[in-house]
Amino acid sequence: MAGGFSAGICPRCNEHLLLKQGLMFLVCPLCATNLSARESQETLELEYGNPAKVTDNIAKILILEKKYGPHLPYQILLVMRRHFQHNEEIAYLTLKMSGFNSFVLKEYLAGFSRVPKPVPFAEDVLENGLIPRNWELTPLFEQYIKSKTTGIVNERWLGKLREMNASIAAHPPSSIANQLIYTFYIASGGINLLATTIFILFSFIPLTIAVMLGVGMLCVEMAILFRHAKKYGGRLTIPDHERALMVLFMCSIVILVGGTIVGAVITVW
Repeated sequence: MAGGFSAGICPRCNEHLLLKQGLMFLVCPLCATNLSARESQETLELEYGNPAKVTDNIAKILILEKKYGPHLPYQILLVMRRHFQHNEEIAYLTLKMSGFNSFVLKEYLAGFSRVPKPVPFAEDVLENGLIPRNWELTPLFEQYIKSKTTGIVNERWLGKLREMNASIAAHPPSSIANQLIYTFYIASGGINLLATTIFILFSFIPLTIAVMLGVGMLCVEMAILFRHAKKYGGRLTIPDHERALMVLFMCSIVILVGGTIVGAVITVW
């Protein structure tokens, strides 16, 4: 979420800023002060790394969320998370502002599921996080429910966890996702290698047509990958054999580009 950004504060007017990574200098949109991104980030670090201001800063972040949305508060919370790793409220807000990202969720559960202390936001975490996409976190969820909920609430969520596990056991989503992605990597890699051979052997194909065909194939392949990731994405682990197929597929793309160039050179000669 909000990848490639960080947060800062204007040292003159205290305006909170969302900074693009790599930006060296900027102009504050509120007071028009010229300042460096590093100075802005250091000002924020001093403000939000102060243990005496944790409660006030959390309240300030909630106000910023209402004003700007979650992107800027999320970047500020990442700073606070680094300074106050054992503060569960900060960890929860980081998770919430991330849109309950699976990887942030895993970090949160790993850090706090074994802390036996009921919290008022436990049900929010469970409602947004206890979904089939995060089934790999089942052991952490079970421990979290036992540690963070009591009474009827505890029984209800343990029941939902059992229902989800039973549903996944009957219809495992990972098997379908894996079969599709394995088929894609193998088929696309083979097509890329075949196209490379054609571009080299049939050198009479004009360069513009070869380039258009190559780019078109890559666009189709990227579109298929995007649709697969959108439907089955968010997996927390990737099997070694899938990673190997992915590497071979990426190599076939490089070979396809090289074959297009080689075919063009042969055509010129």
